[in-house]
Amino acid sequence: MKWNEKSFAMDASPRDGSIFRFNPAVKRIESLDEKRFLLINCNQERLDYYPVFEEKERGLLCLFEGISFKGLKEIFPDGKAEEYIAFFQRNGYFHPMKDALSFTDKIRKSNDSYHISLYGKLYHDLAHKLELYHTNPSLPWSTYRSPVGSGNIEVSLFITDICNLSCKYCHVIDNVETKQKKSCGKIMSQETLESFAKQFIDYIKSRFKIGCLTVCFFGGQPSLQGHVRRFLYSAAEYLSQKCAEEKIYIKFSIDDNGTQIDDELIKFYKHYNFELNLSFDAPADVNSLQRPFLNSSVPSGNVVESHLKKLLECGVDVGLRATVSNHNQNRILEAIEKYCAWGLTAASFIPMQDIVHGKKVSEISSPEPNVFQQELIKALDYVLELYDSKRILFELGPVTSILHSIVSGGTIQPCGMGDIYYAVSPEGEVFTCHRDLIPEYSVCHLQDTKFLSKIKSIPESQKCSSFYSMMAKDAFCHNQECSCQKSSKNGCNECDVLIFCGGCCPAASKAQYGCRNWGVSALMDSDPALGNNRCKWSKELIRYILWKYLDAESSSSIKQYTKALFRGKF
Repeated sequence: MKWNEKSFAMDASPRDGSIFRFNPAVKRIESLDEKRFLLINCNQERLDYYPVFEEKERGLLCLFEGISFKGLKEIFPDGKAEEYIAFFQRNGYFHPMKDALSFTDKIRKSNDSYHISLYGKLYHDLAHKLELYHTNPSLPWSTYRSPVGSGNIEVSLFITDICNLSCKYCHVIDNVETKQKKSCGKIMSQETLESFAKQFIDYIKSRFKIGCLTVCFFGGQPSLQGHVRRFLYSAAEYLSQKCAEEKIYIKFSIDDNGTQIDDELIKFYKHYNFELNLSFDAPADVNSLQRPFLNSSVPSGNVVESHLKKLLECGVDVGLRATVSNHNQNRILEAIEKYCAWGLTAASFIPMQDIVHGKKVSEISSPEPNVFQQELIKALDYVLELYDSKRILFELGPVTSILHSIVSGGTIQPCGMGDIYYAVSPEGEVFTCHRDLIPEYSVCHLQDTKFLSKIKSIPESQKCSSFYSMMAKDAFCHNQECSCQKSSKNGCNECDVLIFCGGCCPAASKAQYGCRNWGVSALMDSDPALGNNRCKWSKELIRYILWKYLDAESSSSIKQYTKALFRGKF
């Protein structure tokens, strides 16, 4: 057994008849060769160690069912039984489960308290940067970054639903009541923008005192030439100035389909220090198939690819966001190699869903999980070699998210839906998720006089669940038949790698099965219809990355890459 060479002594020696049994949050994770295993206790906020056990210690697995101290001594007669029990006692392996929802709420409140505790430090940083800003007001306030430790609220701001593409899997259009494959022509008004700024600035101040508002401009196509783009320009200027006046930080990002990039737009992105998420289903020929122009036969992929090159040449902070289907499932490495040579340093590859709001996507389908998994592993090996040989730090989603979860002791919640993340429609309706602008996720309107009280009291059913709440006995369709799919159930609470996966995405579950509790995640094979093969390849991917990291020397590529990627915080 390896537990950082610590030695533990029991407070009092147990009697032979004492029964010991792990709590349900203790999970076993087998090594790839199945000759070793981890026993981790998820009945806590974070993991701070990974105790590795050898094949000869498999007798400890009887603690999952329960065993007397005398029985354990018979399995380990060399005095090891006392040492094992002492270790497990001190680290809570036998402690009763906490109340899932109240513990989740406690975690969230403790995070807020941490941000507030840094008020003095944050205030001095803010005052200094505001002085610099007022000295040179030509430099937008959005170029001044918030310091580590400041609270952050992120909002996907739908400034329009107008788009020039006709993506085959578009979930935004699927939210339109008519369900027609066309935009409704909405553009956010200045009045709505000002209401948005006021309400969310007040919310951040009341919650963190000092914090940051991260605005992700969303659509539709939020940089579409004409009225939409003019509104984008004025919105960035207004929000940047308003946040400086109100003494909170602001950060801009945008989800751009990359079809109308020009010199004017590039200058704007650089001026306001935008992070650009380029929606591009690489390689180019796949993008043309999956994301064709609405009223043109011009291959969209060729257009976006040329614009990606221009953005990189001009020094724009751009990351690629690709939806993976059966058409590009084995071309991830090809895309990374090509665009990394152009200067790209971040790309995320997310599998598509076959069914969205009861509608089957036509012409394309979700990737084969085993093919997708192997392609991600090849991509990871390439990224590590890239860092080792050229010191190029390439961020590869979702692999780097899994790595972050491993080195930080687990994923508290997959996203901040309804907690630190929201979406606002062009009309000013506030939702807890951009994926589904539907009544089930509606909070209130921006002009609601009780906005602050409502956004602070969002029910758990509208929030992203934490990994801990997914272990609740009666939550998330664990032990009950679901009205949307009676043949199977969500098994997230039984999953050995739940703390690294983070669990289900309520919006993805809602979109596919009409039930937020069903357990569909952003990973590649979480569909309950897969039965016993559900999440098989996702789990294998997590196990591969976990053991690759744990077995590596401190000087290895993966350890050095991780240290550089997360700036040595772990």
